[in-house]
Amino acid sequence: MRAKLSACIIPVDAEVSRLFARQFINKLFENAAFREEFELVKKEWAEKVRKAVKIWRMCYKQCSALNLKQQSLYWSKRFPIKSL
Repeated sequence: MRAKLSACIIPVDAEVSRLFARQFINKLFENAAFREEFELVKKEWAEKVRKAVKIWRMCYKQCSALNLKQQSLYWSKRFPIKSL
C-alpha cells in the first residue's frame, strides 16, 4: 500500500506554496503601476545601502587604529544592545 501511495505525484505544501508565490509575483509584475513603484523602491534601497557602506567605512577607519578593547567599547556605544 505504501509503495502505491509513494508512486502518486502529489505536490507537497512547500511546492504548492512556491508555485503560488511565483504566479503571484508574475501577476504583480504585469501591472505597470507596480513596476514603477518597484523601481522607486529599488532606488531608495540602493541609496540606503550607499549610506550604510559610507557609515561602515567611516567607523572602520576610526576603529582601525584602536585595539580590540577600545573597538568593542566604541561599537557598544555606537550600537547599544537593548535588552528585551
